Amino acid sequence: MKKLFLGVVFVLIGLISGCGQFKNLSINESLLNDYLLKKVHYQKEVNIAGIANFNINLGDLTSQIGHQDPEKIELSSQANVDIATLFGGMQAGMKLTIRAKPVFDAQKGAIFAKELEIVNYQATPEKAENFIKVLIPYLNASLNEFFNAHPIYVLNPEKSTTEATAAKLAKGLEIKPGKLVIELTDK
Repeated sequence: MKKLFLGVVFVLIGLISGCGQFKNLSINESLLNDYLLKKVHYQKEVNIAGIANFNINLGDLTSQIGHQDPEKIELSSQANVDIATLFGGMQAGMKLTIRAKPVFDAQKGAIFAKELEIVNYQATPEKAENFIKVLIPYLNASLNEFFNAHPIYVLNPEKSTTEATAAKLAKGLEIKPGKLVIELTDK
């Protein structure tokens, strides 16, 4: 009986001292990039009447958190764009940089990219540049719509006890250089 009592006491002490570990959950760029690679895939066809049809496929997305702007993330991708015009078709590559504000949705246990804007792009070959320039406002609107519906990270309670706790107790999101921090306690 004494051993059982001591065992219970040690378990309770372990639980109480371990609770300090669960003040927040950090999602670093590597973890976010892994999620983006596996779960976020953008493909869209855009028709601009009288100009061209564009079939856009974003390649692997990579993230930079809080480096250029302390309240935003940057997502970069190498996109493939098939362009069809009245005069023929061409394939183009586009290096794309997107800046957005990460927002945590506690009900969905997910982080979304809001207020998205394309901040930089480069098209190759050079002859595709004018077509891509026309596409950019339409692509920006389409990416906003896509990322409003598709999260850039979703908590998975089966992955770890910290993510399970975060899914239940998340209070907000803080952006720090190189990581997103989901707060589990009020400050």
